[in-house]
Amino acid sequence: MFLLIPIKSPKTSFRLEHLKKILVFLVIIIPLTFSLTWKYIVASPIFKRLDFFWHKLDFVTFMFSNRNNFFKRAWKIYWDEYSFVEKIIGVGQTKYEYLNQNSIVEIDIADIYFAYGLVGLVLFLFILLVVYYQAKNIIGSPYSNLVILMLFILLGISTIAGRVYSSGMSAIFIGLLFSLINIKNKQINELS
Repeated sequence: MFLLIPIKSPKTSFRLEHLKKILVFLVIIIPLTFSLTWKYIVASPIFKRLDFFWHKLDFVTFMFSNRNNFFKRAWKIYWDEYSFVEKIIGVGQTKYEYLNQNSIVEIDIADIYFAYGLVGLVLFLFILLVVYYQAKNIIGSPYSNLVILMLFILLGISTIAGRVYSSGMSAIFIGLLFSLINIKNKQINELS
């Protein structure tokens, strides 16, 4: 994610020498890199593990790394153990993990819902919606489309992998990404 955040636009100039280097890179280096990388991946223990589980599990369970089953268990606990008020405002992270046998679903939306209830989930989605509308409606920001794209990518990743929005490690990068909508074209010209 850090590499996808452009800080400064590169200045390009076209020369015949650059074209030759680019062609060599495209024709030789990229296919060779992909070929060697694929051979390394196929020989790795992780690929063998993925291949084993691909044949053992159904598609949804494979894609979610068994998180769909964690979700089913947490959903049953939610309906059986939570009171009406707890379903609305949540029980907090500690009690949620305690009720769920010291584990979480690792799907951000589900974990937020089970820990902080309907209010927490609505607040989380509202914040994402505010960022989306700000990026869509701010005039003169060259990074608005990047922010919108990354917002959807992060939402997708947080659904499959989890612990994206609730991770302290990614928080600084997500904050940096969302703040890019405040940079205007004029500020970019002043920096270069």
